[in-house]
Order: sequence, then C-alpha cells, then structure tokens
Amino acid sequence: MELSIRITGLTAERLIDPNASLPQGLIVTVNVSIQGFIKLEGNERAANFTFDVVYNPPIARVTVRGTTYLRGSEEEIKKVDSELKGNKVPAEIAQAITSTSLAEAIVLCRSIGVPPPLPMVLPVQRQQPDYAV
Repeated sequence: MELSIRITGLTAERLIDPNASLPQGLIVTVNVSIQGFIKLEGNERAANFTFDVVYNPPIARVTVRGTTYLRGSEEEIKKVDSELKGNKVPAEIAQAITSTSLAEAIVLCRSIGVPPPLPMVLPVQRQQPDYAV
C-alpha cells in the first residue's frame, strides 16, 4: 500500500513573553484528530488530520494540519475500510501521520522557543558494581 502525507498548514504562537522563563510543572500533550476517510478514484482514500500540541499552563499553541492519501490493491483497501468502519485507524496510517507531524512540530517549537512534544528523558545514573575486577 502507498501512503503519503501532505502538510497543508503550520501554526505556532508563543503566548508568553519571549524573555519569560517557562513555568515549573509544564505539561505537554498531543492530540491527533483524523477526520473521516473519503473514497477517491478506484482504490484510493484520503483524510484530513490535525495534530495539536497543548501546553498546560498555556504558554504556546502549535498546530500541524494535513491530508493523508492511501492507494493500494483492492484487498488492502478493503482491509483498511473494514478497520475504519470499526472506528479504528490502522496503525501504519496513525504512525505515519504522527511521525510526520511530530517532525514539523519539533521545528516549530524550536523556532518559538518552547519545549517540543517529546517525553522527557531522565538521566541514567551508573552504579559501581559491588565487586572489583
């Protein structure tokens, strides 16, 4: 199956003073909304999506909008259609939308000076073994 993602809109706005420090306990979440797939010619489908980065407290707004296009064999499209009827977006489609949008959002966040929507990685402390070699 062929899957393509086209970005149609990018929005980023910092809501706090650029010189202000970021608040403690900032929570960054992501909401992905995929509007209903529509049938195009033959074995093709398309759907619009919105990828929103939400900050609490609200320090910024970041949104990526786009359209995903699918093309595949009749069997592949029937499988996708059956999953969509059950209100389930196939994992490969959700993954493609999320990874493409995340890459765009990271660049936007850097441009406006706010944390990107990535999980915080805690430093790992190495412990010395109890024995000497």
